[in-house]
Amino acid sequence: MQANKYLPHALLALLIALYGLGIIWGSDFSVIDDHTLSVFTLMHHPIPFFIAPEIGRFYPLNAQEWNLIAPIFGTTPKVFYIFNALMMVLVSLCVLAILRLWLPLRSGFVYLFALFVLLISPNFATAFLRLFVPEKMEIVFLSLFMLSYTLFCHKQKPIYACIGVLMGFIAMFYKETAFILIGVFALFHFLFAYKTSSKASKIFDISLLFVSAIWLCIYLGIIWSAKNNSSFYGASPLDTLTTLAKVTFSYIFDPIILIAPLSFISLKLWLVLKNKASFHPVFDAALIAGLVFMFAYLKLGIANYHYPLPTYIFFLVPLVAYFIEYFKYKFVKILFALCIFLYGISTLPSFIYTFAHYKFVPQNFQSTLSFLTDYTRTHNGTTIYLQGVNRASGTEVYTSFIRWLKFYGAKDFDFASDLPIDNPLLSAPDPTSPYTLFQNNLISKPKTGDLLILTPYSDDAFYPTIKALKQKNYPLLFLAHKGWNIPKIGIKNIAKYFYNHFYPQNTIGVNHNNFGLPLYFYVYEVR
Repeated sequence: MQANKYLPHALLALLIALYGLGIIWGSDFSVIDDHTLSVFTLMHHPIPFFIAPEIGRFYPLNAQEWNLIAPIFGTTPKVFYIFNALMMVLVSLCVLAILRLWLPLRSGFVYLFALFVLLISPNFATAFLRLFVPEKMEIVFLSLFMLSYTLFCHKQKPIYACIGVLMGFIAMFYKETAFILIGVFALFHFLFAYKTSSKASKIFDISLLFVSAIWLCIYLGIIWSAKNNSSFYGASPLDTLTTLAKVTFSYIFDPIILIAPLSFISLKLWLVLKNKASFHPVFDAALIAGLVFMFAYLKLGIANYHYPLPTYIFFLVPLVAYFIEYFKYKFVKILFALCIFLYGISTLPSFIYTFAHYKFVPQNFQSTLSFLTDYTRTHNGTTIYLQGVNRASGTEVYTSFIRWLKFYGAKDFDFASDLPIDNPLLSAPDPTSPYTLFQNNLISKPKTGDLLILTPYSDDAFYPTIKALKQKNYPLLFLAHKGWNIPKIGIKNIAKYFYNHFYPQNTIGVNHNNFGLPLYFYVYEVR
């Protein structure tokens, strides 16, 4: 009996420890974003604030932690990822503390299950296995905010309110959409608890609304007036509808961020209207805030794993509490089964792929850079093509190669593209660029002696591409093959495969690399 009591605690500690070691293990600088280090941190210059009025971006605190850490602890990848691991531990401890405060009498296995759902998700893995994802530090400060709010609800000490306001305000400067979470949460808590809350609680909520308004004024003053309102997907109703459908499809298979919270807030509304039940001031306010946050991303028409991560801090505790409280309803039992099913066929496979991608791709990328650096020193005028990577939508991949090669001292190299641009808004020619693909939007033809690199960022289907390259008898000069070529096999990817198969001409925002392969880098010589 005593052993069973401590088993979930031991498993929690093991989960956190293994995850932390996984973050640190095999860490290296990768393709997307990390090239920023090559021109700032690794050159002993501070990373500037991320403010880009022309595209409406304002997340100034992103990556500022590296400006503080690098001068003290060094600039090796391991140093940066040790910090990420420590932040993961901090978030985990905050989540466990919040769970214990709201659900104090529950089995330790409930806490274990909730933390497992958070950590073993592609959303969390993407943020903590990369160095420039703003959601990483955003969720750290949102965790501290929610813990402070929870402590205030239980103890009514002003110090917790002060800390909560500060943590929430800081979180807003890591990602623009954070003000939605804080502001909507405070508004609905104020409304739901108006008759029962203390004066201090009302002041706390009003303070959160006030700092949300301050942030919004700052954003509008600095960013909105200069924003270019052009749409990446065009302005036609069909393009808008296509984008909305694509983004909804991307999010709907994660049951934590849409299906479960929508179901429970609908259930609570039904109970309030039918049985005159009352809203839970914290739980229901958190669910509504998270849903408004998600609807904002649907409206913006953008999707990526890390974008919904902050909602986990708002959704996790209410969902655990409501699954326990309302499990007597057949509807909730069906919902639970559906969530487990979707987790198994979508979330878990995506997590496995995401973890493998961010562990193996950086190491293989650095090995490829080492080969290319040595190669260009002995082969003057080397021109490099990236197979299936468009210079417009994939411009950051090219930029990463160029900046890292320059950093490592590669000599006399050029990049060209044999693909037409896929988005004119992302490809403004620069005649002064030393690289052919950026000078104009013309298509270049690979010639004998050029290098062709197949990367994880190709839009082309992997196996047909490998087969075609073999048929051309291009010599494979180098293969970076650390780890395993693990495909992304989930329901979304299978659906994507059939979509590309039956509708090959309908390609807005869709590539044909259905399973995210390879995780290796292949360097061929054109013949």
